[in-house]
Amino acid sequence: MKLYAGLTILLTIFTLISSANFLRSDSSINTVEDFLDTLINSSHYDRRIRPFFDQHKACNVTMTIHINTISAINEVNMDYNTDLIFRQSWYDPRLNYSGTEWAKRSPEITLHYSLIDRIWVPDSFFRNAKEGKRSDITVPNRLIRIHRDGKVLYSQRLLLKLDCQMKLQKFPLDNQTCVVNIGSYAFGTKDLSFYWDETPNTSAIRVNEDLEMPDFVLSNFEQRYCNRTTATGIRSQLPRVSYIKAIDVWMSACLVFVFAGLLEYALVNVIARKNELKQQVRFSREVIGNRLAQVHFYKKDDTHQTNIETTETLARKTSVTEKNLRSGSITSPLIQNSAISNTTAPSQTPQVILSQQAPVSKTAKPIRDTAQLVDLVSAILFPVAFIVFNIIYWMVYLNMQVEYVLK
Repeated sequence: MKLYAGLTILLTIFTLISSANFLRSDSSINTVEDFLDTLINSSHYDRRIRPFFDQHKACNVTMTIHINTISAINEVNMDYNTDLIFRQSWYDPRLNYSGTEWAKRSPEITLHYSLIDRIWVPDSFFRNAKEGKRSDITVPNRLIRIHRDGKVLYSQRLLLKLDCQMKLQKFPLDNQTCVVNIGSYAFGTKDLSFYWDETPNTSAIRVNEDLEMPDFVLSNFEQRYCNRTTATGIRSQLPRVSYIKAIDVWMSACLVFVFAGLLEYALVNVIARKNELKQQVRFSREVIGNRLAQVHFYKKDDTHQTNIETTETLARKTSVTEKNLRSGSITSPLIQNSAISNTTAPSQTPQVILSQQAPVSKTAKPIRDTAQLVDLVSAILFPVAFIVFNIIYWMVYLNMQVEYVLK
């Protein structure tokens, strides 16, 4: 009993002495430097231990993000760059100085960025970050502020390259959903929990009003929770994907129409040239037949003529005959009653009827009828097919719903 009473008295005296020393130290502190040295003195504040560790409670961290810019959106690597201000706040009861004289003098104290290394801060990191760094222009852009009730505000400006797994089935008609995934690197939710700031009339995610992005428009942003019960650990062209994109369908269809147009052009030319060749062969046969008939006739009539026509006259007549055949002025398919009058012996002028009919082409279809028919059908079919393709294409891809899985 005596030993127990002695221990009780000793503990009481020790507590009274310690309180007296604290009050005496608090009353003797005249500068904020001395107060900060006392508040975060390593003798009673260990930055290696998280808040509420001795109470076996989780430390709740509230977050807000202010997005300054979003740039360099890369569909090939599926990432983008962002410049943002990341703010975190939490309560650390070891930094509560509400019962001191300095609580009246300064309800909150903003620390120099060099003092951040002397207090505990969350080990938050961006899970989908490929690269990242703090902004150091012109000084390290870091702020830490301690309130008298022990609330700590930690703000820093970050330059990040974040991964964004894009769904390109509807490209270039796509709407991409990119996440900013934040969590603790070492602690589980039993030790450290992250929450978005739910202060009334305040958005946890703020975006610069003057934000502009090349090729994209920011349509919406929202905050979500993804709680885990374990620690996270370490974890000029389009990209090659395993599915068909909308741009692939469009380009393929356009190529099909282009090549179909080229094939139609080649087909029309082949048909037209083939018809022209047939007509030329038929015409050549007619001309040769007429020439042979004329030569045969003049050979028979040589013995009865006194004035023989010269070769130039025969050639001239032949030329006239060809022109008449081409112009269609000769309507009769045979040469009848061809007579050459003899000026010296009119009584001996013979009349000769050719026994063979010189075949002259009948009135046939125009040379390009078949080619023109193909061209006319193509001129109607191709536009109609392209219009039908556009109707189906836009109906399908404008109504397509792509499922995004936020991880």
